[in-house]
Amino acid sequence: MSKLILHEALPARIAESQFLQPVLQVAIEVGKSVRGPSTYEVTGVYLEEEYKEIQEWVNAFKPIWEERGVTIMCDGWKWTRNQHIIKFLIYSPRGTIFKNSIDASSVTSRTAKYYFNIMEKMVDKIGEEFFIQFVIDNEAAIKVGGKILMQKRRLLYWLGRSAHCLDLILEEFGNRKSVRRVLDEAKKDNFFHRQSYMDDWLYEDIYPGKRTLATWDY
Repeated sequence: MSKLILHEALPARIAESQFLQPVLQVAIEVGKSVRGPSTYEVTGVYLEEEYKEIQEWVNAFKPIWEERGVTIMCDGWKWTRNQHIIKFLIYSPRGTIFKNSIDASSVTSRTAKYYFNIMEKMVDKIGEEFFIQFVIDNEAAIKVGGKILMQKRRLLYWLGRSAHCLDLILEEFGNRKSVRRVLDEAKKDNFFHRQSYMDDWLYEDIYPGKRTLATWDY
């Protein structure tokens, strides 16, 4: 199993997957005659079956959506390749599920109208009758887009994410001279301790001769 993970560059967390032990158990019960699925079976047959199973699981949430309503949570981030991804999650008392994501990398100007359009499309996809509120960032263009949405859809509310609100509050604190001075000193200290050779030098200077090394000779 380890060879499979390492040679195929699979994520190591597969070793702790809830699906791994049942697979091994079936292989033990069947014996040497067990045969793994082909590429076609995985990507064609079983992928379709898995999709249908997930859809049934999502549909089981809808009764509670009708009873209590849902909150759509929207978040965005940039990848190392400069990709700008916007994802949508549906929250209800039964749990949170991923709805879909949008690659906005090619959008040169993310205006209020742009955000309004993607929010309205999400409302249409899920159904306005299920909606209670949108929770999204407090960026200026998003705020305007959210207000336009509330004007058009009178039963909906737009709210800023609390985490983003806290980020903005902390940013304001960081702009104060007294706080900024402390933060600058903390950054210097952090940079110093992140250099391994500096750490080694500091340790030897304070505790000379107390560090021991183990080496193997072949």
